[in-house]
Amino acid sequence: MDDWREIFGFYAALEGADWLVQAIAKMPAGEKRQKCLLLLRQIVKEEKSQVSQPELRQQLDKLLATTQFSGVAAAKISLEQRLQQMIRLDNRTEITASPITWAEYQRFLEAQNTGQFHSTAQPQTILPEQLDLPVTDISEEDRKWFCAWLPTQTSLQVDDVLFDYDLPESQHYQKTGIVENGQFYIVRKAIHPKYDKLVNYLVSASWREADQETYRLMITTVGKEEGQWFDRADLENFPCEDLQTLDQLWVNYSNGKWGFSVQKRIWEECGSPMEYNAEWERFGDRVGWRKDGGWLNYDNQTFDLEKTLSGEFPCGWVGGGGGVCFGIFSLAQRLVDCSTSQP
Repeated sequence: MDDWREIFGFYAALEGADWLVQAIAKMPAGEKRQKCLLLLRQIVKEEKSQVSQPELRQQLDKLLATTQFSGVAAAKISLEQRLQQMIRLDNRTEITASPITWAEYQRFLEAQNTGQFHSTAQPQTILPEQLDLPVTDISEEDRKWFCAWLPTQTSLQVDDVLFDYDLPESQHYQKTGIVENGQFYIVRKAIHPKYDKLVNYLVSASWREADQETYRLMITTVGKEEGQWFDRADLENFPCEDLQTLDQLWVNYSNGKWGFSVQKRIWEECGSPMEYNAEWERFGDRVGWRKDGGWLNYDNQTFDLEKTLSGEFPCGWVGGGGGVCFGIFSLAQRLVDCSTSQP
């Protein structure tokens, strides 16, 4: 169907999508019609091709509502609908009103198995009779991988809005009355569009680019230019929302392996050193910024999720891990301050 999509998309871009609606409406019911209808839906939604006549837009909506999709198409559409019918928690946060199904989770596993996404979730044997049932009995780690995969789905994107997906916390269930019963719900939070480039790098496992973009976002946030570095006051007064967003994105897309909060935990486990000493060196060893008794240059860092140590990234904001790695204790304290200042 990839060839058909190119053909549909080409002519829809030239002439609009009205003729496609008319052609598909005349097709007999069956798998071929399902696939063509799904392609049309993707072209209209993702490539912004227009159905100009109101009656044809209504006809397309009716076809989508009345067609009994099966297989991958059904899972794709049900996931889109689930994320269109979320319960609002506040002005930026929503939770799914119903749990994720095995059919939807299977799409994520297929993306992982084909190398389209960098996750390492456990394989699952999903029987046909399970597809419409809620996902249960998978680890929190694998659920977080699913959340990290969602932004790769262009059909779930909303114009001019950038979302971060995560697992619900107890207060989210309490606020909605949803029973926390082991089923798989998702929280979606709108974040500032300035993080779009960083999210794209993280989603595609472009770790070096993500690290460099993190530095760029941080240095411009404190009012400095690229090429400059932070002083202690910059980090001790770094805006909480920006710091927490950057940390959460790194934690989510590395499944808890990287992020400022991970670095903070390791720094505390090394004795919370405030100056260059043996504890600083132990911290550098723990996060992979030191090797064989010496500090690594930035270009010698290994930008590989499987081969690196916990807490290794982001590191571009400290100059690549060399020397004293200035700023860790300032940013660690800022994370504490930001956490305790939340209502």
